[in-house]
Amino acid sequence: MAKTKSAKRKHNGAQNLPNKLQRTSLPTVTGVVTPPSTDTDAALIEPKNIASIVSEDELEITIETLQALSKYPNLIKSKACKDLRVAIYDFKQACTTGLLTAAESNLTSRISAALVDGKLTEARVLLAEMRVKGEQPKLGALCRWVRDLDVLSGLSGRVDGMSAVGERSDSEIALLKVMDAILRVTGPTDLNLKIESGENPISVQEVWNMRKGGVPEAVYAKVLDKSLIPQPEALMAKFKVLETISGPERKPPNHHPAILYTSEDNAVHLTSPGPTRSRHAHPIVPNLGLIKDVLSPTECKEIIAAGEAVEFIPDAPVRDDGGEVSVLAHNFYWVIDQAFHDQLWERVREYVPENVGGKKVRGLNRRFRVYRYVPGAEYRCHIDGAWPPSGISSTGVYQYDSSPPTKRQSSLFTFLIYLNDDFEGGETTFFLPSVKEGTMNAYPMKPVMGSVAVFPHGETNGALLHEGTGVRKGANAKNAATCSKERPSCAYCRRERRPCVYSAKIQRSPLTREYVTSLENRLQKLEAKCAELIPGVDLEKLAPQAPGIPGSSTWELPTNPWAATTSDVPSHPSYTDSFPRISTGFEWSEKGDALNQLADGMAFLSVNPEGAGYLGTSANVALLRSLHHNGWTIDSSVSRVIDSSKTAKPSLREAWAWSEMTHDADLDQLINTLMDSYFRNFHTRYPIVHEATFRAQTEDLAPKPDPESWLLLRHVILAIGGWCMGYDTKGFDELLGAKTQGWSRNTSILSSGSLTLVQAVALKGHFTQRQNNPNTGWNFSGLAVRIAISLGLHREFPAWNISVFDREMRRRVGWCVFVMDAGTAITFGRPILWPTDGMMDIKEPMNVDDEKLTSTTLVAPEESTGSTIYSHLIWQIQFHQLTNSMYTRRMSSFDLPAEEILEMDSKITVWEKTLPAYFKYGHTDPSEPEYITTARCRLLWRLACFRIMLHTPLLLRWATEKSVGVLSPQADTEAARRCRELCLEYAHLTVKYTEEYFSLNIFSPMHDWYAIYYLFQSSLIPVFCITTEPTSPDSAAWGADIEAAKRILETVNTHSDKARRFLDVLNRLYSSLDEMEGFMETMQQEGGDIMGMVYGQMQGAPESAQQTGHSIHQTGF
Repeated sequence: MAKTKSAKRKHNGAQNLPNKLQRTSLPTVTGVVTPPSTDTDAALIEPKNIASIVSEDELEITIETLQALSKYPNLIKSKACKDLRVAIYDFKQACTTGLLTAAESNLTSRISAALVDGKLTEARVLLAEMRVKGEQPKLGALCRWVRDLDVLSGLSGRVDGMSAVGERSDSEIALLKVMDAILRVTGPTDLNLKIESGENPISVQEVWNMRKGGVPEAVYAKVLDKSLIPQPEALMAKFKVLETISGPERKPPNHHPAILYTSEDNAVHLTSPGPTRSRHAHPIVPNLGLIKDVLSPTECKEIIAAGEAVEFIPDAPVRDDGGEVSVLAHNFYWVIDQAFHDQLWERVREYVPENVGGKKVRGLNRRFRVYRYVPGAEYRCHIDGAWPPSGISSTGVYQYDSSPPTKRQSSLFTFLIYLNDDFEGGETTFFLPSVKEGTMNAYPMKPVMGSVAVFPHGETNGALLHEGTGVRKGANAKNAATCSKERPSCAYCRRERRPCVYSAKIQRSPLTREYVTSLENRLQKLEAKCAELIPGVDLEKLAPQAPGIPGSSTWELPTNPWAATTSDVPSHPSYTDSFPRISTGFEWSEKGDALNQLADGMAFLSVNPEGAGYLGTSANVALLRSLHHNGWTIDSSVSRVIDSSKTAKPSLREAWAWSEMTHDADLDQLINTLMDSYFRNFHTRYPIVHEATFRAQTEDLAPKPDPESWLLLRHVILAIGGWCMGYDTKGFDELLGAKTQGWSRNTSILSSGSLTLVQAVALKGHFTQRQNNPNTGWNFSGLAVRIAISLGLHREFPAWNISVFDREMRRRVGWCVFVMDAGTAITFGRPILWPTDGMMDIKEPMNVDDEKLTSTTLVAPEESTGSTIYSHLIWQIQFHQLTNSMYTRRMSSFDLPAEEILEMDSKITVWEKTLPAYFKYGHTDPSEPEYITTARCRLLWRLACFRIMLHTPLLLRWATEKSVGVLSPQADTEAARRCRELCLEYAHLTVKYTEEYFSLNIFSPMHDWYAIYYLFQSSLIPVFCITTEPTSPDSAAWGADIEAAKRILETVNTHSDKARRFLDVLNRLYSSLDEMEGFMETMQQEGGDIMGMVYGQMQGAPESAQQTGHSIHQTGF
């Protein structure tokens, strides 16, 4: 009877509901309270009687329904009850805060309702409102939003190295834009400006590839042919079913059950102590790290074998309409045994923070989910939620939550172990909101066998949106057919960062009588020419003396660069100043078209002194000039045309679509992005401005002490910010000209002097040099020194009554100018302009964090014993205070005694031992800020290359004298030999440091710029040695350093134009081992004796070796 009455009430209520709704002035309620009417009076009228909204019967039905559902909490949590849960939440809010407040404040439920109803535009508007109000959803709501959108990124169809993903439908684009709006509520904006043009909602960034190289083991192929599991029955016996959850009972419901297995102790055996591990931080994605070599290949294969033995089950969540949400992987659930857990945790615990937000990290969740992806399978975009620690009770029963009753525990990190990498695609791709609204940056990460990806979850802040991008091809499809036959490395091997094992087809000359006759005829002509140039010389006696050093890959003439007769040996090495041909030859111009296309910021390739300005014997280019003077062709190699389409930097103009910037908001967004880049990258090296003060001045919250100079300062800070992001900043003046005065328009500013002007001019010099205008940058740097001295920045003035903050800023600015001036002078081999120690008494900057020293500070704070952004500047100051006098002494003489140089080196060694631990080689701290890691690299490079500069003259003396077999007493002492050894050792260390820097995968165009210059400078040292003494027992080690430098230059992504030019020079000076073998093999097959005679004849003409070398090279030998 009761059921009949209830049904009757339902029917009557449904019939009368439209009439009742017409009687009320409130808008319709559909699962969530909608915004009030725009009519203020009507919106404030509330019904006096509940019967005007719902009848008594309807109210009774509602109560009975809620009471019935309350007995089944699992059903209430299902997707079918989502609208009900939202309505109840709003009802509860209205009970406590009132109807209108609930409608306005509960943005989470309103967004949820909009997404359920498919109102994507409304959802984006509400998300923007939430973002403006500074509100954030709870983690559960965030995960549900992402899961319900079920976004298809379309990246699975991408080809490696390509960003194109094909056309997307309008609905797919709309979903992706909502996803972007969700990310902007919960996380910071990614400041990377490399954004694809057009309206693409996803901008695919460079793949993070930490694979070691080499051909991966074909694990999946062994699965298919059953060779991976020789005895599946024995392996299955070690596993047992712990629990089975039917598909409908899973959360969310699934078409397939979840079968949980457990295993005997050591069913999968982990060896002790395991592989050597290392942790690497992603260069962009926050808090994403990769712990390499956690499991060995054998251990990975055992886990795969276990999954195959017990069977992988498909994973297909159910839609409301019964369809599949995503095509996911196959998987099996494994509650790992305690022995496996303890050993695995012991391997990784040092790479996981001990405490997170006051919570202590205790171990791994024993519930593992082992996935198997095959072509077509993918795990669509999602955010990981927090899970309780699962386990097994003492009675052998599965426990979903095994945390102690009084101490609830939940997961804090996703712990993703990669078990194989023999496939294409299958990246774990992370998404961040880009600087362009509506576009997400996608960062794919290549799986690395045995490694673990670790990233946070469990909190709204820091939760990372990611997907398991679909696998395109299995390992069995990866074979030699992918080689494009390019040399020295094919496109596929370059992309995969592995050595190319596919050799190009060797083009051999025909070994015929006709060809040999042509060689003989050419040889006769050469003999006649040699007899004309060097009459009276027996060519037969010269031929056996020819060393067998091949030239470059273009069959350049093998030549000993130090060839000379005994009488030609100079009293000091041929390492003197280079002079132009005419008296005005040192004059230079770096205006527009007059700029040498080979110019570089360090003046490294300015081999010809004409028009390059004076570059001293300690300058970076001095080594190349020495090679050039002794017969090596440097100019011709670096002047080759380089494909600008492959080396040009991305344009800041194109990345930001300047032509579309019609609103001040767009320009402000660009300015803020560039400013953030400057302070994140450059400021931590040279803290010449105070960040908080400058930002306040930018927002007009603080006065600008020198407005005219301040505009110039802002201009150069923004330009450096763009350069630090790897962009070509041409046209920058054009964009900001309306709001910022350009340097080219303002010369009257130099009629004044201020701290702001010193900052602006010093930064301008630094930036201009890095825009390949070395002499223009030198001028600005010198001007900064002059203005700084005019302001007394070299003096402390202890009696001057100024604030603690103002005094500290004078110190920071003065010392930054000092460090910049010293570094630039050493680079160009020119005198240091800043006053010497006896003329300056300014104290070093304090090692304090910015928040402890502000403009309101009255008493100088206590200095930090750890690292701050000022630590690197302080140690640079101490380095130059120690070495500037050494540099001046080195500049004053070409022929310093070896003992004096060793004494200088010893002093540097003593000082180096005083460095704090975080600046010493070998220091590893996964939690240290990135600016400390890069600062350590810079300091180690600078130390090693300065010492190379000290020892180089002795190396060149040895090379010159060694070539004729006569060593002077000065070159043959124990001290001289030690200097040569140290020079090589520091060169080797620089190559090593650079290799390790690039292995960190830090995205920093600024530090990449320094790295390739220091690398090239050091790589020339083994070149000198191996060309001088090719039969030395150490030649293999020298060659290995050169080859390592070449490999690095081949893979540099930023500043690739410079890297390619340096690589071209190295290839010219030193051939790879493969090319050397190929040269010798060809010579043996095609008349080796004839070539040996030609080589010997050329060695007999030292004075014309360079000219003759050009001639033979051009004829094609």
